Amino acid sequence: MTNKIKLFFILAILGLALGKAIYVQGATLSQEISEIICSIEEPCSEELECVSFPEIGLRCAQPNPCSYYECPEDTQCFVAESYPLQVICSPLVGAEEPEDTETVEQAINLDEDIQPADLEVSPPTVLPDNPFYFFKNLGRNIRSLFTFNPVAKAELREKFANEKLIELKEMIQRKKSAQAIKRAAENYEGEIETVKRLTERIRENAQENEEVGKFLDKYTQHQILHQRLLQKLEEQVPPEVLDKIKESREKHLIGFKDVMLKLEDKDKIPERLEENLEKITGSKFKEFRNIEILDNLKEKLPQDIKEKIEEKKENMLENLRGKLENLSQEQQERFKEYIEKISGNKIKQLDILNALGGKELSGKLRSVVEQAKERNIERIENQYQNIATKEKVEAKIKEAEELFEKVKSLIVEKNATAEEIPAVFRLVEEAEEKLVLAKQELEGQNYTKAYGQAIASLSLSRNAIRIMEVRAGFQQGDGTGTITCAAIKSPVCEKNGKTYLNICEAKKVNAEIAYRGECKTNIVCAKEDEEINRNPLLGTVSRICCEGLEEVRVNRTYNICKNPGVSFECTTDKDCPLPRCPGLTSRCVEGTCIVPRCENPRVCIHVITPAKNPRTDECRNFPTPCDVPSDWEKTTACGIQQEIREQIQLKANQ
Repeated sequence: MTNKIKLFFILAILGLALGKAIYVQGATLSQEISEIICSIEEPCSEELECVSFPEIGLRCAQPNPCSYYECPEDTQCFVAESYPLQVICSPLVGAEEPEDTETVEQAINLDEDIQPADLEVSPPTVLPDNPFYFFKNLGRNIRSLFTFNPVAKAELREKFANEKLIELKEMIQRKKSAQAIKRAAENYEGEIETVKRLTERIRENAQENEEVGKFLDKYTQHQILHQRLLQKLEEQVPPEVLDKIKESREKHLIGFKDVMLKLEDKDKIPERLEENLEKITGSKFKEFRNIEILDNLKEKLPQDIKEKIEEKKENMLENLRGKLENLSQEQQERFKEYIEKISGNKIKQLDILNALGGKELSGKLRSVVEQAKERNIERIENQYQNIATKEKVEAKIKEAEELFEKVKSLIVEKNATAEEIPAVFRLVEEAEEKLVLAKQELEGQNYTKAYGQAIASLSLSRNAIRIMEVRAGFQQGDGTGTITCAAIKSPVCEKNGKTYLNICEAKKVNAEIAYRGECKTNIVCAKEDEEINRNPLLGTVSRICCEGLEEVRVNRTYNICKNPGVSFECTTDKDCPLPRCPGLTSRCVEGTCIVPRCENPRVCIHVITPAKNPRTDECRNFPTPCDVPSDWEKTTACGIQQEIREQIQLKANQ
């Protein structure tokens, strides 16, 4: 027995020494950079600083690292003020070059090419297929054995999980055998389970322990990076390993969810996720990837947390919209290319684009989003090119039809109108168009195209339901006609000055909504001919009409206050339809549009032509194509709006 104990300690010391040596071998270090690996839980001595160097990783080093660290040619060294400090070698930029030189490739690398330093570990030098890897694991286990603080132990094992993920990445990039890659993935999965098990020991009083809060912040940021990297690896592995990497990503999501539920108050999980997503560096388009990752995690969480995460997702969508609107046209074009090239779930990304399309966008940004959606659908079609059989297409179209009918039923049940929630009707109309296209492609036996259009219709219908629930607070009902509202805070103010939690709560009592947001005191009312802001569901409204005046909707961006009964069509010439003949100009005179007639009117055949006013979302059937105003957009049908109105009226009559 004594000999076994001696042998154990000899192996332990040998493993610890070799493990440490394996960690630090690799790059040649300058004299200012020591071989001591540091971390948050293992800081450096007072005279040294913990610094993350490119290609070297975390080391205890002398202060002012840019004074001795040599970056590659045509790059300059600067230090990111974080802990640990991070040395970054950035390309040299000429003084006269514009500040924004980020290419699409650079943006994708920022958001997907996760480096060891991002996870606060060193580049691996000994991989799982190396015969000496046993000693590396032995060194890890000994370090864990002699770490007694439960929070510190969880942090250490989380660091090992980071290392094993980077090892998996390196194995794939070096094109190791499928069997070796699978073993590396299993090593990673095992470490995820270890972290989850260790969190059980710190579960009690976790919310009062400041150290647990710090661990959770770092853990959350690292796990988000894990998801980004695993999605990227799915595109890089050989086909025989793809299912294993997908399995690892699924197990990681479940482990991520379990740790969050154990250590954090359920009500605070969405806020912690949002805060740490924002802290992670990335490109100017990083919110798009963050929304996708948030969606993936949301699917694993309980229903009550899902609703709160949807609110956070809505905030992130609005932030993304605001950033995109402020970009130049060239930068917006880069966003379109970015969407096309990034890894991830293309169906989920289509959902995000459709959610973005459900918002009020400028003309140029809407064009970019629509083009990005079409390219995304093409990518989806390519993915399903070899598996889109007639039977699968028919099943997908049936699924799209059922969800489309579900959206219509929800709208009718809640007595919703296009004036209240125009974004929903816009999405529903597009969903119907995609469904029609899917059926046409099916008839033409173009199964790949049909499958892509059916998926597009599903995505649009899903987002229509999401807007009903998140922006307006409506919940899917039980078919009895009872309005059921979600506990989502999106307040609206009634004209009598009462604040409701959301538009659904106001709708339940037939309250007339004045504006979005909580009711304000000392509000200055708008006088005749003065504009107020937009429709309650499209943005914050700061004023209401003074007593005796009524709101008149001019276009989707604003309403105007007028005396009741006053004929009113416009405030400026731009509100008026363009003349049918080129070279003529319409004018707005005292609220009435004066549209000049053509001297030689055209002769048109009588063909019912549906068209939509892009300013008001009004859809109307015209007797001939010539009767469509030039500033209206021809569409496939106005049937959905009319059909829903008729169903709502029928329901009211019953």
